[in-house]
Amino acid sequence: MKCAFIADSIVKQKAGIAKYNTWLMHWLSSTIKDIQLDCIVPENSPFIPYKQTVIKSKNGLTLKLRLFTSIPNYINKEKFTLAIEPAHFGPFRLRKNVKRVTVIHDLTPISYPQFHSYASSIFHKWLIPKVIKNADIIITNSITTKKEIIERYKVQGANIFPLYPNMDKVKKTAISSIPSDYLLAIGTVEPRKNYSFLLNIMDADVIKRSGLKLIIIGGKGWKSGQIHKRFQAMSNVEYLGYVDEHKKKWLLENAQAYINTSFYEGLGLPVLEAMSYGKPLLLSSTKAFKELGHKGALFPGFNIMDWIKTILNLKNNEQARIDCGNIALNRLEMIHSTHRQQSLNLTNRILEITK
Repeated sequence: MKCAFIADSIVKQKAGIAKYNTWLMHWLSSTIKDIQLDCIVPENSPFIPYKQTVIKSKNGLTLKLRLFTSIPNYINKEKFTLAIEPAHFGPFRLRKNVKRVTVIHDLTPISYPQFHSYASSIFHKWLIPKVIKNADIIITNSITTKKEIIERYKVQGANIFPLYPNMDKVKKTAISSIPSDYLLAIGTVEPRKNYSFLLNIMDADVIKRSGLKLIIIGGKGWKSGQIHKRFQAMSNVEYLGYVDEHKKKWLLENAQAYINTSFYEGLGLPVLEAMSYGKPLLLSSTKAFKELGHKGALFPGFNIMDWIKTILNLKNNEQARIDCGNIALNRLEMIHSTHRQQSLNLTNRILEITK
């Protein structure tokens, strides 16, 4: 089965979408029998171990416009059976015999336009309904995102398939002996991630006196200038930007807990990563976090004092940290079980439509 996989997000991004799509690419290769992946990229990537076809933008046009021009021209010409766009938009202008699969990670630009540029919001509002209508299969990274699509667009869910990424339990290693006196936050610094609330927690006198620190890893997003100024002004907060996988593993393994106060997520891949290390999870009450964390996470709610009390209880109670970590690992096992069924459902559907 010839499959075109539009891999722009893997080449050009570093955030959660790129990581999920990289995992999905490998899942397709290892799960779908006789699949022949052809990864369409704007430039060659060392992170893609499959065939790569470079299709560059022309005449200074944006990469997105290739989805309407040179990319469908190539897919139609080469007579692919399946075309997969893992980042919301497309595939467009394909012949009817080419089956279309689109991955929708979230509807943030539509549901929460204040957290995105005006152009991004308009673009999503215009194209997502067309994508949903034309796709033979829609993959979502969570059940939450599937439900949101159904509710917003009043569509049947028969062709929408949630697929959790598979995150294995990590074996403990003696990577470092650094003192475990910090919370770890992972995510792009942007308004949607609600870092201002997290910094308010860390700025509380009782947190400062405790000696607890916050380490943040993730890229600089839009409208993050004021937050970065606060990072620099707070002695108990350290912003590292992007780090390599080895350092991230080191930070995850040695953290007291993982913390995320985001307003909205489609999934929250770092939550699964922290689960795999058996870390206590301190999460905001978003639908996706409730789905992932369930009874394996702590949800302090919306009151800053509740967050502070929960954080200090974990800091001062080693047994509570161990118990919360074990509960997170148990929850990860349940997610694995769900993933196996999701994987089977999606595999059967792909094979069905490509007969």
